[in-house]
Amino acid sequence: MVTYCTSNDVANFLSVPIFDTTTTPTKAQVESLIEANEDYIDSETMHSWRETTISNETHHLEYPEYQLRDGASVFLEHRKVKTFSSSDGDKLEVWNGESWEDFLTEKEEGRNKDFWVDYDMGIVFIKTFPRTVPRNFAVRVTYRFGETSVPKQIKKCCILLTALDILQSEDRSILLPEGTSNLSYQEKANRWEKQAMQIIASNKELKVVGL
Repeated sequence: MVTYCTSNDVANFLSVPIFDTTTTPTKAQVESLIEANEDYIDSETMHSWRETTISNETHHLEYPEYQLRDGASVFLEHRKVKTFSSSDGDKLEVWNGESWEDFLTEKEEGRNKDFWVDYDMGIVFIKTFPRTVPRNFAVRVTYRFGETSVPKQIKKCCILLTALDILQSEDRSILLPEGTSNLSYQEKANRWEKQAMQIIASNKELKVVGL
């Protein structure tokens, strides 16, 4: 299911009839392009404006002097993390030397308990450690993250990238015959790509590596 824009958004941008099962390309084909561009936007920005699952993200574990106050911090690759829930497939696992202990099912979450989480920033604080826990590759996390709404810039970026895919396809002459614009195909492509890349650049995430 598409999230960042719809096939109708792309049709309106191109000033063509809405896509359906009889058009070239079809609605399903355009939605497939949209889904690929959603993945591309997420990959390039290191963020997401839809719920996205990250599986088995592994981290090292450090033992800070202030362990009893805050805990050892684990900086996830993403922010805007959804509240941990085992029923939704989330896991917070710590290696005990023999197996992975899932803190979500075996420990308690809370500032003064075994672990706590800054969900907005994507930071997990481990306060209780297995006795034989190693430092390297000691924590493994499966979690969901993403914004709850799509800003206009991200919607525009997805529309531009999808329109660009269509413009560069073999079917463009059927959909967009010559003479419908003062701009050539290549000029349009250059403009749309430049705009899309500017939006992506302005929405790139800064990776948190420490406090």
